[in-house]
Amino acid sequence: WEQLGALAVDTIVKIVNGQEVPGEIYADSKLVISQSCGCLEGNVKLAGDSLYDKIGLNDFLAKTFGDNYDEKLSNDVNELIDTIKNDVKSVSEYSFIKKLNDLLISHSYENKELIKWYDVISYIQSIILDNESDILRMRKIFELCTKAMVAIGNACEYSQIRNRIRTIEYINTEHSIIKDLTSTFDIHKIADLVAGRFPELGMGGCYLSIYENPEWNNYPDPAPEYSRLIVAYDDKSRKQLDDDGLRFLSHKLIPDEIKSVYASKNHIVLPLFFQNDQIGFVVFVADYDMLDGSTFSILSNQLSSSLRGALLIKEITEADIRLKNVLSELQKNHLALEKTHMMLKENQNKLLISEKMASLGRLTAGIAHEMNTPLAAIRTSMYELINLTDEYKLSRNDPEVTNADLNEIVEDMSISINLANKSIDSALNFIKSIKSQTVEIDRNIEVKFVVNDIIKESLMMTKHNLMKYNIKENFHENEKISIKGTPGSLLQVMINLITNAIDAMNGKHGGEINIDLSENETHVIISICDQGCGIPDSIRTKIFDPMFTTKPFGESTGLGLTIVQDVINGEYNGHIEIESHMNTGTIFRLYLKKSNEF
Repeated sequence: WEQLGALAVDTIVKIVNGQEVPGEIYADSKLVISQSCGCLEGNVKLAGDSLYDKIGLNDFLAKTFGDNYDEKLSNDVNELIDTIKNDVKSVSEYSFIKKLNDLLISHSYENKELIKWYDVISYIQSIILDNESDILRMRKIFELCTKAMVAIGNACEYSQIRNRIRTIEYINTEHSIIKDLTSTFDIHKIADLVAGRFPELGMGGCYLSIYENPEWNNYPDPAPEYSRLIVAYDDKSRKQLDDDGLRFLSHKLIPDEIKSVYASKNHIVLPLFFQNDQIGFVVFVADYDMLDGSTFSILSNQLSSSLRGALLIKEITEADIRLKNVLSELQKNHLALEKTHMMLKENQNKLLISEKMASLGRLTAGIAHEMNTPLAAIRTSMYELINLTDEYKLSRNDPEVTNADLNEIVEDMSISINLANKSIDSALNFIKSIKSQTVEIDRNIEVKFVVNDIIKESLMMTKHNLMKYNIKENFHENEKISIKGTPGSLLQVMINLITNAIDAMNGKHGGEINIDLSENETHVIISICDQGCGIPDSIRTKIFDPMFTTKPFGESTGLGLTIVQDVINGEYNGHIEIESHMNTGTIFRLYLKKSNEF
């Protein structure tokens, strides 16, 4: 030990000084028969010494074998003494050596220390020689004891070979178990491996526990209060546990319900860690016959890794199941939303049709009003012509009727004909105007058109309602402003906004609607200003929402301003500004983006 210490210190000094040192350093050794203190080994001292009077056989055996001493050993040694005495007195076939060999084999398989039998032979030789004076017999005693020493040496060698084989088998078994644990990521399978294969290492008992939930704690935080025992076995059987394990207070290490049959043996408790995560702990029953105490540490480390992997996979699996459930639920909700969306789309289409019908109704009312006036004039003129024609026929044969009277009738007929012609021209011009402005109303083809004409057309379409509520329209025209788009969509926008303005003013029975058309470098600007009731602040953010309306049920679809916003923001890439004051009126400003293509 002094030599090894000196080499170690010398190596450290060299490393500190920056010198290179070999990867392995070997110390010379020599065989000595003395102990480190310089005293002779016990069996060396006993050889040839007279101890019969100093210590009795049982005391000697108890001192030599310690805990392994028992009554059977005493009987075996007494029989061995009797056998050597018989062999010394007679010519035998070495029954003493045969007896000793049987004892060595028996004790070898019981894994006792064979080297102590050197002390036994030395003791036997000493007590027999003390009572023997015959030189031939003494020589035979020495001969038999020498052969016994050789037999013990052979037995020790065979025992070492056997132990090496057992060690190799043990290590192979240990590696196999670790390999199985490494490839296992299921807690129940890990528990089966522990209960099924740990006994192959000579481990008579094991109690494996993980913290509840499991609750991950970082060292040195206190461990969780509760744990769950997932596997327990002893030399009798494996304990039956629920799938979730047996819950118990962590500080007890083994639940009270599980009674260990190893109460008299030592228990080795090792924590199960993965990096800083506390996973649980394992209780091994210490078996003194196990070849390598490092097995406990190796197994606990591998159990930590395997359990951490199993718990992670369990978390991932559970999360995957939850995700699949969520996705399934989302898919169901998606299908329901799609169905609802289709229903809303159908209803929206119905409402749009309803809004178009309402617009058509307003358009029809305007057309009817514009057509009724000339038609009424034509009808009146025709009725007047019929009367004048009848009067002319009767007057022509009346002697009292003069030429002057006939000429007057003809003049009245000419007036009626002229009035009818003017009314016909007015109707034809109105129809021509409608045709020119609405020819693209149902197409999605964008064309360049004069905005001024669309506004005039919208005023003409709503003229009936303007006259009905005694509302005057003022339009500041600008025939030079053109824009790219669909005339029909802008016509619908203007009709909707003018109609809304009329509705906002119909309670006043009078007033004005002012429409202004202008432009800047980027936009065409249309302003519609009414003198109506205004828009309350509480609903100003909602007026463009689909189906929002302040009118009684059945009088409006609530899509008028929604269509206005969709057309201006979408088709014309513009925006809408609103300025409103309660009881004084509202201004809608439409900003229509100009196109660079024209």
